[in-house]
Amino acid sequence: MLIQETHCDVQTTVSGTPMRIYLFHPSIPNYPNAKFPGVIVFSEIYQVTGPVARFARQIAGQGYICAAPSSFHEFVGPEPLEYDVQGTDDGNKFKITKKVEAYDEDARLAVDLLIGLATCNGFYLRC
Repeated sequence: MLIQETHCDVQTTVSGTPMRIYLFHPSIPNYPNAKFPGVIVFSEIYQVTGPVARFARQIAGQGYICAAPSSFHEFVGPEPLEYDVQGTDDGNKFKITKKVEAYDEDARLAVDLLIGLATCNGFYLRC
């Protein structure tokens, strides 16, 4: 399956900073109105790194629209943190400094973005 990769910057209210949500969208040639369920991938402490993007592409390749938010928009830009001592220290610091309300808002905004897509027909929930 073909995958289209884009991103959307959405405004948050808890932190007041924009959050980038990367989208990995399956595409079927000659079926531009095909609908797919949505999945949200919350990344590791390094944000949306190459391995996280590859994982999201694999999910999209199975027929799901995958949204991957940049988790630490309050502290840094949407770029991934480095896999080094500084990036690890920063990610660990950010994950405990970020407000619980901000995590909740990030999840809600990612769901709202997916549901707002004309090509998203809902979510598959598994507990």
